[in-house]
Amino acid sequence: MQPTRNGTAASDEHSIAIVIGIEKYKHTQANATFANNDASVFSDYAHEKLGVPRNRIKLITNDEADTRGILLSIQRWLTRQIKPGESNVFVFFAGHGMSSDDGKKMFLVPHDGEIDLLEKTAISRDEIFRAINGAQPQSVNVFFDTCYSGFDRNNAALINARPIVIEAKKQSIPDNFTVMTAAAGDQTAKPLEEAKHGMFSY
Repeated sequence: MQPTRNGTAASDEHSIAIVIGIEKYKHTQANATFANNDASVFSDYAHEKLGVPRNRIKLITNDEADTRGILLSIQRWLTRQIKPGESNVFVFFAGHGMSSDDGKKMFLVPHDGEIDLLEKTAISRDEIFRAINGAQPQSVNVFFDTCYSGFDRNNAALINARPIVIEAKKQSIPDNFTVMTAAAGDQTAKPLEEAKHGMFSY
């Protein structure tokens, strides 16, 4: 990607981005404050600074980002547009994450996810990575403005029955993946009130 004179990136016809923001959830009152703002701005950033064509950016938020919406967007829309060995893929998620009780599995919580039934209703991070990697992209850059500690951005517990802090263990990722997260496994992703964004995204 070569920048143009006005500071925007030259368009890369093989690059692709999926951008997910979930601020409000169906089964919990704990919102992911400003997650929709984060996703909207990253969508613009992907086009203007990463060179992803507008028609190759998929933005889904709130109830569109339910289990079905996320999985279909990744397993059908995203993977079918990847050109093996040439596509640079960008994945952005702002919302709730959780780890399993033993900290060995990391999940992204979709709009309709049920924290009490985490492994049945949330989406495994490894499942997402496998689906994308199976399409053989050149590179994958992942941005997760989430944490896995069991708390929301305002430090409220997502579920009272869980331990105070669940520390996610380090996970292996494919060689062509770069993953950037808002917080370590035992930390909470925070909002930046004055900017109306998550601190990581801002």
